[in-house]
Amino acid sequence: MNEFQPLIDQLYRERVLRARRRTPGERLGDALELSVAFFSKDDPELRRRLRIVRALDEHGCYGPPQPRL
Repeated sequence: MNEFQPLIDQLYRERVLRARRRTPGERLGDALELSVAFFSKDDPELRRRLRIVRALDEHGCYGPPQPRL
């Protein structure tokens, strides 16, 4: 076993737990940002979609349903 393995395991666990706390909108936004970075930062369609997702997330459109009163 590598002497750094316990640290690597701890960092990985923290990363997974942090990812699990993110909202669906945040996850989708991350995915679109990665897509833009991977494919092309100059792709207007990807930028447009990313703006839409960010706007929806800011307005609370992503996340668990709220109970109706």
